[in-house]
Amino acid sequence: MDDEYQYREKGELLVHLKIPLLSDATVAAVRDLEEQWRRIDVRASWYLPSRIETDRALAYREFVENPTDKNGQRLMAMADPMLCLTRYAFMHKGWEDVCKRLSRSAAERMIPEAEAMLAALSEEHERRLAVAEPVMSNKHRNPIMKEARWAMEALHKLVSGLYGALRGEGGNSPLTLAGWMVPGVKG
Repeated sequence: MDDEYQYREKGELLVHLKIPLLSDATVAAVRDLEEQWRRIDVRASWYLPSRIETDRALAYREFVENPTDKNGQRLMAMADPMLCLTRYAFMHKGWEDVCKRLSRSAAERMIPEAEAMLAALSEEHERRLAVAEPVMSNKHRNPIMKEARWAMEALHKLVSGLYGALRGEGGNSPLTLAGWMVPGVKG
């Protein structure tokens, strides 16, 4: 087998074929969205319904130790556990939706480049099919074809994830969505 077809990392084959991964501008935008996503994901975790009792106990203790108007207002806001649960759930859902919006923005940014990669890889697949020698009477069993198919399947999976993010599915961060299309990220 020719050395040209011995790549083990998905992105390596694309780079070798001079099929660019995501552009520097897109990578920078995805990394910026990733940073925002991480900060918001942390904020969303503050409003998990499982934190209500802990926060109620803290509000009570703060009021007892320092009975200011501010601490009193916080204690009153935390007094009703059902109302507090509703507030926390609503805030948590809001933060999750902000994360989905960031993932959708990243997907919108990456899809055109991912589709171009897929088209270039499809052309390479067809080129390889034309020159492949049959293995057990089938050109698709040739190692150069297996490798091209492997890369195409991996890229299809990433593109499907990007379209899922556009529809608001999943909850993956922008960098997770990008996967190995970002130079230096393995997936």
